[in-house]
Amino acid sequence: MTGAFHVNEDRPTRSATVHRAGGPCQVPQRKRARDGQWHGPFRLKEGALRVAREVGRDIYECQRCNP
Repeated sequence: MTGAFHVNEDRPTRSATVHRAGGPCQVPQRKRARDGQWHGPFRLKEGALRVAREVGRDIYECQRCNP
């Protein structure tokens, strides 16, 4: 499945959350530039997790998208 994952970088909290494309979070949503940005799409979850480690101190997997 191409473009299955995205990463939401939240700069104020220095965290990164991995989301599944097409899930309930409607990835990627628009955020103010000063708050962070979306990365992706990534075909594999491992690619999204690699980028999440690069941009965030705390890494999460969205519980709404990845039950």
